[in-house]
Amino acid sequence: MQGIARRLRDVRVGTGLSLRGMQALLAREAGESISHDSIRHYENGTRSVPAVYLHSVCMALGVDPSWLLLGQGQNPVPEGGGGAGEDWTSRVSGARAAWEEFVRHARDAGLPVPVIASSWQRSLAAQVPARPGVVTFRRVSQQELQRRQALSARLLEAARPQMDWLVRDAAPATPAVATLADGDGIILAAVARPTELAAAWGLSPGIDWSEKVLGTNATGTALTLERMVAVLGPEHYMERFHGVAGLAAPVRLSGTTRGALTLWVPVAAAQPALAMAVGFAAHAAVRRLRDADSASDVIFVP
Repeated sequence: MQGIARRLRDVRVGTGLSLRGMQALLAREAGESISHDSIRHYENGTRSVPAVYLHSVCMALGVDPSWLLLGQGQNPVPEGGGGAGEDWTSRVSGARAAWEEFVRHARDAGLPVPVIASSWQRSLAAQVPARPGVVTFRRVSQQELQRRQALSARLLEAARPQMDWLVRDAAPATPAVATLADGDGIILAAVARPTELAAAWGLSPGIDWSEKVLGTNATGTALTLERMVAVLGPEHYMERFHGVAGLAAPVRLSGTTRGALTLWVPVAAAQPALAMAVGFAAHAAVRRLRDADSASDVIFVP
């Protein structure tokens, strides 16, 4: 039971909800009236968790029941991430030394996150420059961007409120950019605070953030792996992005990965709770698509 209790707490804390906030969400989304005191007991492991509560959490937050019950299946924490209480400071500090070793000698220096290490190898094979003097972003034409936006119009409409929420509510105390890229890694839309941050970080609509172009990065690597990914500071293959963290979740429509929702923040502000918020935002966008046209083949893959 302790495992379930811990995961219940992680999933609530990861969305930034208080006990009363969780109570209100369950009432609104699942139609269940559960006291905040009961929720506290379930999370502390001091009271048996009824099946109706587990079902309500899965419905309201889009959590995979196998993960909640057994710790298996689709985990709302990204690849290389951790529980809501994990500290990423040591991971970031160790990544810089590993990156220097890899760039100088093209060998694995014991980087503890396998998905990042394998992405570095792909970046090297694609001849992405690790230390370019100036980063020249590859951008599609305005006409091509408009064509891609039209093709992804439904996804853009569903994702826009979630992008606003990520920047405004999930990361209110830090500069942030939320982006939606298509399946090729082309940025379709960006919401930034402050607004000039998107251009400063190379996240304006039309720019190609595929892994083969810019190396290891949250958007491109999430699309390559078709999994949630957190890329923190010096885990980026290009040194130019070592001050930024990217937290990305891909979205699949009709069995095909059509895009990725990503939150970008200064690396010092990155935390697992934000990564979980991105996962839930992506799920909310997919659920909005389901509600709009009952597309049963629309799925979100964390």
